[in-house]
Amino acid sequence: MATIDDIISDLQQSILEIKKDIGVSPGNPYANTRIRLDILESRINNPLSPSPTVENPFYIGNSGVTISTGIGVPTENRLDGSIFLRQDSQQSIYYTKDGYWFPLSDGGGGGGGINLNGDLSGDSNFQTVVGIQNRNISSNAPYDGQILTWTNSLNAWAPLDSPIFFDLNYSGYISNLKANRIDAPSYTDGSKKGILNLASFSSASADYVTITGGIQNQSNYQYSLISSGANNTINAVNTPLNSDGYVTIINGANNLINKAKYHSTIINGLQNYISASASTIVGGGLNTISNGTLHFIGSGYGNSITNYELASIVSGYGNTIEADYGLINQGYYNQVKSRQSTVINGTYNYILTTSENCSILNGYSNIISDDYDIDLQYSNILNGVQNIIAGTKSTIVNGQYNTINSSNCTILNGFSNQILNNSNDSLILNGNGNSIVSPNVKIFGNGNLIINNASFSSITGQSNVIDGYISGNNSIKGSFNNVFGDFCTVHGENNTVGSTLNYLKHVNVIGYRAKANYSGQYVQSSHHIDGVIGGAQYSRIILEGAGALGQQFYLTNFQNDLIFEDNKCYEISLRVLITNTTLPIICARFVIDILASQQYGVLNLMNINNTISTLNSTSWSVDINTDSANKLLVSIPSNGSDNRKAIATIEWREISVI
Repeated sequence: MATIDDIISDLQQSILEIKKDIGVSPGNPYANTRIRLDILESRINNPLSPSPTVENPFYIGNSGVTISTGIGVPTENRLDGSIFLRQDSQQSIYYTKDGYWFPLSDGGGGGGGINLNGDLSGDSNFQTVVGIQNRNISSNAPYDGQILTWTNSLNAWAPLDSPIFFDLNYSGYISNLKANRIDAPSYTDGSKKGILNLASFSSASADYVTITGGIQNQSNYQYSLISSGANNTINAVNTPLNSDGYVTIINGANNLINKAKYHSTIINGLQNYISASASTIVGGGLNTISNGTLHFIGSGYGNSITNYELASIVSGYGNTIEADYGLINQGYYNQVKSRQSTVINGTYNYILTTSENCSILNGYSNIISDDYDIDLQYSNILNGVQNIIAGTKSTIVNGQYNTINSSNCTILNGFSNQILNNSNDSLILNGNGNSIVSPNVKIFGNGNLIINNASFSSITGQSNVIDGYISGNNSIKGSFNNVFGDFCTVHGENNTVGSTLNYLKHVNVIGYRAKANYSGQYVQSSHHIDGVIGGAQYSRIILEGAGALGQQFYLTNFQNDLIFEDNKCYEISLRVLITNTTLPIICARFVIDILASQQYGVLNLMNINNTISTLNSTSWSVDINTDSANKLLVSIPSNGSDNRKAIATIEWREISVI
């Protein structure tokens, strides 16, 4: 009889065997083993209970045949005999045969139940495309290079020759594409790659050349394009090393891009030529860009840019640029040889200086040249005909035959005006036949002349002359005036200051037919009697002098005595002030009236009247006399030992006798 211990031992052994077969937690993932067994029992007895989860596809046995589900027509690679359950709106069953999927017939039988029609014929195993969108396909066999094309004559799709075809290169790779022409074949270099040649009688012989149309076009430059046209050429022979290509000709005829290093373009036109980098000709004919870089010709005929960089000709005929940053906007036969210089319009305008920043806006045969100024720059001609500038920072606004040969000068308008050498900072406002040969002067009028270093002078009027001596500073307002001297002012007409042998200073003339003979003279004339210049006028000047130790001294005008003229009468008023040069101050004054005349070169003092004498406790006096000729002598006689000086104002009215 088994003991209690034996029973317990048997139970323990049974529990271990159960754990070994069903695991330590046989209820997992259920609450307990009882519940798990109840669920399993219910599924066995209920055919509608959910099936256990399997992998998709579900492999059957060890043969590799599968059952799978999915959406749409199956595309999986399965062993023959596999089944696919389609689950979308077109629910059906597919099976595999010879590596292809075939749908089962509605009746569940094997292949052969498919009805093919429309563009497809055959059975479930073998099909043939007999149409495209319900249009028949010809049964004619194709030749090499032909493509399927719709033909109305056959009312079908048929194999025909392709207008283009791929061309094998020497290594056997298809890399080029060219036109399939029988009557006008084009050449493609088989040793190159990336070529597209669709033109007639055209040649492409470099990598990545494109010729899209035209006839007899050719390129041997990599990454180049000829879009159309006739006899256009892109030539890379003798192109500089490290050239990039990327040059383009878009239409036109007989255009040539030759030895351009990179990025140059001709857009249309006839016989245009580029041998420069990154340059462009838009249209026109016989335009040329030779050497340099970044040039542009917009249109026109026979225009030319040579060397340098960033030059532009927008349009025109026969224009030429030979300088950096030059610009010709329009016109005929204009020429720029100056850096950063511009011709906007006109004909035969030339900027020939080797300097920079000059411009001609318009006109005919205008010239800016550095013949006289080797540093000519910033000069401008705005308009006009045959104007010339040969000075820096000078301007001619308008006019004809005007000339500037100095710097910082301006001619606003007029005809045949001249600002000649060494006449810097001068101005001609308007007029005809004006000439300046001195710096810092101004003319407004006709036929005026400023010469001989008459600096800082000005003329307003007609036929005036300023002849400077030392420093100029003369001014004329009027006509037919002549000034020989410095610091002179003339208002009126037919006035004269000095002569070619007698240069005067600090003269002021107001009136009509007045004449100044002395430096510092003030002359006024309101009218004339006999038409003689200086025949009837009023004048005023200052005399001065000094003497030491009481000695005699003379009062003169700029150290010159007064010289009078023949055949004239003079009414003279003389006022004299005398003083010592030490303290205490001592002074005296004298007022003297004189009546005089001159004939045959001799001055005759007809009457001398000492009108006022204020001696002021001195014994000083004034002596009036003449020399053997026509000089008026004013002197302070010797007296005492004081150092003295004196000033006199002398006024006179003069009238010509004959």
